[in-house]
Amino acid sequence: MGPDDDRLPIVDSRTDVIDSTCSLLRNRDRRYALYYLLAQERVPIEELTDVVTGWTRATDFGLADRQLREQVRLELYHQHIPAMQRAGLVRYDPDSGVVAVAECPELVRSFIRLARRMETTDAGRSDSEPYRDAGPGSTPANGS
Repeated sequence: MGPDDDRLPIVDSRTDVIDSTCSLLRNRDRRYALYYLLAQERVPIEELTDVVTGWTRATDFGLADRQLREQVRLELYHQHIPAMQRAGLVRYDPDSGVVAVAECPELVRSFIRLARRMETTDAGRSDSEPYRDAGPGSTPANGS
């Protein structure tokens, strides 16, 4: 063993991207929003709210109440979308209310797809199952 064998890996921009992505994916609502955005590319914030609410807050009866939906919308608007914007993952147009995936590195997209695959497979879903509107929990907030 030489003196260089104990060196730590060099921290570079990829390491920063990995750290930032892992930090963002720690939050369930943000993670689910990213899953949906990656599949749809651009959606109105109201649609994103419905999807995240349905996946995370719906009851066994398939509905989330208005108060929970509003809580999710406020958290998306004030916390999660700004955090994803700062990380360069999404763009938000307040005039149109549309959230869109930004031109982010393929490494980041791969991390998000891997996290979704792990979560949906653990939930009894197949990796080969088509992914559009279905996701974790796969119950829309409006019960449809």
